[in-house]
Amino acid sequence: MKAKYLIVSATHSEVANLIEQEGQTILKNHLYSIWDKVHILITGVGQVNTTYSLMRYFMDYDKPDNLINVGICGSFSNKYTPGTIVQVCKETAANQLVEQDGRWLTWANIGLIDKTNRTITPTTPHWAENIAIPRVAGLTVDFLTDDYSFIQKRKEFFQCQVETMEGAAVFTIAMREKIPVLQIRSISNYVEQRDKKHWSIEEAKKELHIFASQKLKPLITKKT
Repeated sequence: MKAKYLIVSATHSEVANLIEQEGQTILKNHLYSIWDKVHILITGVGQVNTTYSLMRYFMDYDKPDNLINVGICGSFSNKYTPGTIVQVCKETAANQLVEQDGRWLTWANIGLIDKTNRTITPTTPHWAENIAIPRVAGLTVDFLTDDYSFIQKRKEFFQCQVETMEGAAVFTIAMREKIPVLQIRSISNYVEQRDKKHWSIEEAKKELHIFASQKLKPLITKKT
């Protein structure tokens, strides 16, 4: 059965409440069906796992009409505190860098990709255009660090508000396959020293579930 909406999450724990409380059907390992024509796909963490899982899904079930990427993320800004729900509207892949004479250059700077492709800005589903939450720019990272000087350099160079690990992959696939996509993230921590005692992961997952069940569900079940 082709899904009208495909919800994508890196880990089961980020959407566990949604899966367990919404009358889910297990279609196969890491794939669930909830509501009407809505699938949830658990991809695994990072861009490589996400890309493989999405393309495998497309081969098995065809492309959905809409992609929805949900999960937790880190914040570069004190403006977005743990527990805040944000919509990521554009993404940049942090690993598309060249270091030359101590300076960072993007792949676009040296001609490896077109300059218009440095920031990935896909089409937002029309039914999600009026969601009243903060809209931010995301930075997708593969290399995790708690080195303060490196974090500050990243923050100043890319000028993004949140840090994700899958967003750029989801957005790239959505753009190339011409699928409208919505990315919703819940802030779990500030991007700083990696001391999880100071993170709010459970609060972030709780707020994400509240948003999904109270805000997202009415939007997509109404349109199904």
